[in-house]
Amino acid sequence: MFGDFSIKHADTRTKSDTRRNLTITLVISFLPLIAGFVLFLIGATSSPDGEDETGALGILGSAIKTVFLSGELYFYAISLCASIYIVSQSATQASNHGMRLWSGLFVVVCAVFMALFVGAGEVDASPGVSMHGILSVLFLLSAVLLNYRVQVLADQPPPMPEDVNREEAQSVTNNADPNYD
Repeated sequence: MFGDFSIKHADTRTKSDTRRNLTITLVISFLPLIAGFVLFLIGATSSPDGEDETGALGILGSAIKTVFLSGELYFYAISLCASIYIVSQSATQASNHGMRLWSGLFVVVCAVFMALFVGAGEVDASPGVSMHGILSVLFLLSAVLLNYRVQVLADQPPPMPEDVNREEAQSVTNNADPNYD
């Protein structure tokens, strides 16, 4: 089922180029989020209310919860989904049907959860981490991994099964005894 989604066939140059491109994309994409995290920390430590927290770890935990676990990472995951969808749907190789199916399914599921998050608004006012906060982190990590795989498969699609079997059949034929009949 996932055999055509494997990237074992790809060379190391393709994989390293894809990692580099994805890293650059993530760094540029996350600059506003990281800046917001730093500004939150600066604001929390400079305000007189910051002393009511449980020290530096309390401020750091509050910053992580507010910036990274608020569910906003759905927006970053869905932006990667756009790239996943475009690349997977433009890959026209016959061996990439599984990639298109699983990528499309992931994009739909991520969009549904993002719609649920946006539709829910600020209903969850509990002090703990919300379900959407954890799910948004999981969707973002999944989107990064899926984006990597889709980019590698788009650059170097797996060989067609007929070609793999043809080479195997040819090697068996070459090893057969000529007096077999």
